[in-house]
Amino acid sequence: GCSLGSLPSSLLKALKRSERRSSDSKPTYVALGSKNRYYVEFDDGSSLWYGPDSLTEALKESDQSVASVAFGSTWTSYFVVFDNGGWNYGGIPDGLSDLIRRRNRRADLVSVALGPDGEWFLRARNGKCWWNGTSHAFDKFAYKRSPMFVDFGCNDTYIIRYNE
Repeated sequence: GCSLGSLPSSLLKALKRSERRSSDSKPTYVALGSKNRYYVEFDDGSSLWYGPDSLTEALKESDQSVASVAFGSTWTSYFVVFDNGGWNYGGIPDGLSDLIRRRNRRADLVSVALGPDGEWFLRARNGKCWWNGTSHAFDKFAYKRSPMFVDFGCNDTYIIRYNE
């Protein structure tokens, strides 16, 4: 089961429908963003999303499975990482696009997080991480750990999953 709070109405309907009927597939991954944007993947491999047209094009054109989806501060800001390490993005902060260029556009990503205030985090398969636009408290904590996953919320809130 799951607990459903204030979600976009189309996502809420899909999740309630899957919970009511056991024949429907269950959600296995959900990414939420501001402006009612979302991406949800189900255990049968199907997915639903609401976001900019460029996100729809990126998802429909790829034959790869999605590893992660992040939504940023504007309607057109998103970052998709595919299971093979490839990616597609739109409207991301300059520092993140600069990093991708400096890394020669390598298809070796594990995850990318975008925040509502321009913050971002990138983790590559070799374990290296980069981030910017974050608070001093975030920086201090992340430097002492090896972040595996980051998710940003409003008002300088965040989740960091790390290994000891």
